[in-house]
Amino acid sequence: MEESGPDFSQPALANVVSCREVPATVELAERGMGVPGLILDRDGVLNLDQQFVAHPMDFQWVDGAKELLFWAGSEQIPVAIVTNQSGIGAGLYREDDFLVLTSWMMTQVPIQLLLYCPHAPEESCTGRKPNPRLVRYAVERLGLDPSRSLMVGDKLTDLEAAKGAGLHALRFSGGNLHDQVREAFEKIRLG
Repeated sequence: MEESGPDFSQPALANVVSCREVPATVELAERGMGVPGLILDRDGVLNLDQQFVAHPMDFQWVDGAKELLFWAGSEQIPVAIVTNQSGIGAGLYREDDFLVLTSWMMTQVPIQLLLYCPHAPEESCTGRKPNPRLVRYAVERLGLDPSRSLMVGDKLTDLEAAKGAGLHALRFSGGNLHDQVREAFEKIRLG
């Protein structure tokens, strides 16, 4: 008998949203409303940051990343990815390439939502972190309680976006992602 994995029955790109599709302002529900959740950066957190990763063959999972996402899925913890993808805006890879990679990634692990900004920094898009707009949208769309949720990033811009959306933040700089995030998240969730 074959062992069945998580139910990824929804089309992989159904929950992938560009900053162009997110309202200019996002209001959050009152504190204390909603469930605890995780919001993660992609490059440098889920995968090794190898400068503009745009194809599945170049994507290398960080130690403990898949384990973390499967643990979150088994615990019914909503997970969103919020990522700046300036390589698209700079013309280093196409948005279609990013979407193919994203589709592949979302069939590998349980992720409820992926938000991305394809703009280069000089375009001054409010969807780019450190602006909290996409993080706020993830919180609102997944029904999270920011005061009991955690954002994980490898750059100060990630931490600033988390702060701007009222989330706890963890800077990941290597090691086992599952171990570090689970410990931090449990402290926040249990309060």
